[in-house]
Amino acid sequence: MTNLTKPKRGHNKGADLGGIRTVEDLRLRCAIDDVTGCWLWRGAISDGAPKVHFLHPVRLERTDAKGRRVALILARGEDLQKGHVAWQKVCCDSPLCVNPEHCRSGPKKEWGRWLTASGKVKNLPSKCVAARKGWDTKGRKVTPEMKRQIMHDSRPLTAVAADLGISRMGVWSVRQQLSHRDGMANSSVWTFRP
Repeated sequence: MTNLTKPKRGHNKGADLGGIRTVEDLRLRCAIDDVTGCWLWRGAISDGAPKVHFLHPVRLERTDAKGRRVALILARGEDLQKGHVAWQKVCCDSPLCVNPEHCRSGPKKEWGRWLTASGKVKNLPSKCVAARKGWDTKGRKVTPEMKRQIMHDSRPLTAVAADLGISRMGVWSVRQQLSHRDGMANSSVWTFRP
């Protein structure tokens, strides 16, 4: 009869195996770009940004956060203020950079102003699609006269929208609201026949 036992672990359960505790630990897990000085993260990525599992220096618990936020927390030794976000400085163009010298933090409004000034949100696919669909960015209200004209005009949405100076989406929504309110008020989905 042979004695079958589980092999012993190399460490005790709950033992500290290191991990990311300092800025140096973070740097060791990156590829360093000698030209730009960027620390390019080689670990996990979530939504196009580095996802770092680290030991929080204040709360002393292991947690996850985005790379730039982690870099600033480890460099400062304290958490960012409530409502603040971390983003790159102008000198850095890499989304994978976690060099604390290339990061800054502030309120979301400040980050939004920086994004607008830097031009990084200009020509984004999501913005281009919205512009192509013709969503009204002017916030122009549709008058009752315009509604009547829209409902009596059988031309395509684009032509009607161009004549009235509103978006195609505005014309479409007027046609949808009026047709549902007037023509479909007493009908049911169970009685609908195409």
